[in-house]
Amino acid sequence: MITKEALRREFLARRQAITPAESRHKSRAIAQRLFNSGALKKACTVALYASTRGEVDTRPIFEESYARAKVTAYPRVNGSHLLFYAVEDPDDLKPGAFGIPEPRAETA
Repeated sequence: MITKEALRREFLARRQAITPAESRHKSRAIAQRLFNSGALKKACTVALYASTRGEVDTRPIFEESYARAKVTAYPRVNGSHLLFYAVEDPDDLKPGAFGIPEPRAETA
């Protein structure tokens, strides 16, 4: 049986094997697919994660959501729970649990 940690290592290695150009292309394609799906149009709130270590870049999704006046929220680790907080600028996110950017305590 494969462990959760082994899966994390494997998928991190796969993401790191993707070139920056390919990553940008795939991130744009994913965002465009969301925009074309109609799901964003129907949503009142959009929950995102702050991209790290080669993950899909969610910044374009934030920008489009914000432009459409959607509440856009990011998770913050609170003990053993994830709580989501509205964010107006992802540049305000600061490293939190596990070094992952999250809303600052004073804004949460």
